[in-house]
Amino acid sequence: MGPAGVAGSPGNHGPEGPMGPRGNKGDEGARGRRGLPGPKGAQGPSGPAGPPGKKGQQGTRGRQGPQGSKGPQGPSGPAGPSGKKGDAGARGSQGPPGLQGPPGSFVRNWKQCAFKNINDGKDSGLIKVNTNTLAQCWRPQTFLFK
Repeated sequence: MGPAGVAGSPGNHGPEGPMGPRGNKGDEGARGRRGLPGPKGAQGPSGPAGPPGKKGQQGTRGRQGPQGSKGPQGPSGPAGPSGKKGDAGARGSQGPPGLQGPPGSFVRNWKQCAFKNINDGKDSGLIKVNTNTLAQCWRPQTFLFK
């Protein structure tokens, strides 16, 4: 036979072959790095009201307030007991002279007697006397007039 000839040019690629069978599961990979924090979310709705709290401690006493206004007058109280009799006062000055009586009354010749019981019906106690003598009342108690 003879010497080999010149090499030929490559041929066209053939059509893609059918897909092969699925392979076995591979080994688990290494853990990834932590990601960046996300943006803040929207505010949620309010929750239900909680139970009432315990009673707090008593506070310190406050300062005294200002003086209040004067109230209305109350009713009068009952009358008190009578007081003791006071001391006798000084004698007063003499009063002015009285009015002049009717004519003929200048002579005083009527006198009056005082008796223990004036209502015993015996007499009025008046006696007529002479102005130059003494008059006497003849009752249980005797008074002399001049």
